[in-house]
Amino acid sequence: MPKTGEPLFETLLDNADYLYLESLSRQVGSHFHALDHHKLYTANRDVSKYTVHESFITGIPLHFCPADEMDKSIHFPKVMMIDHPEVLDAAIARIPPEAYERYTMMKSSPYFPRSIEQRCRQRERHCSFGAVSEYSTRKRDVHWRSRQ
Repeated sequence: MPKTGEPLFETLLDNADYLYLESLSRQVGSHFHALDHHKLYTANRDVSKYTVHESFITGIPLHFCPADEMDKSIHFPKVMMIDHPEVLDAAIARIPPEAYERYTMMKSSPYFPRSIEQRCRQRERHCSFGAVSEYSTRKRDVHWRSRQ
């Protein structure tokens, strides 16, 4: 099978997931960013150094876009709460129970938790919320999976 760099399969987060998780990140006090396959978006005017770092290490262009102006047709392989470890831990502690009903949440890096669509886990796929696509090579990512 030729290597094309394309995911073998992926489950993406949609605009409703994006808006919910971006709002949740503000409510719990954490920075947030989202990636489509070509750009890294943040609605935070005070851009997190971890968002800048993500853009730098991946080479993906960073774009500021207020949440209410996000293109509704974009689907995201990865969205993440990101912040200093102590800020992120406090934010995660404030995530309400209903979020855990919609997303499976886990943290494997001090500053990057993620959200993964639930169907990914059921099929043993990796998607990111951090929803991680199959082409991701990172092992430190945290995943939150969306539940149906």
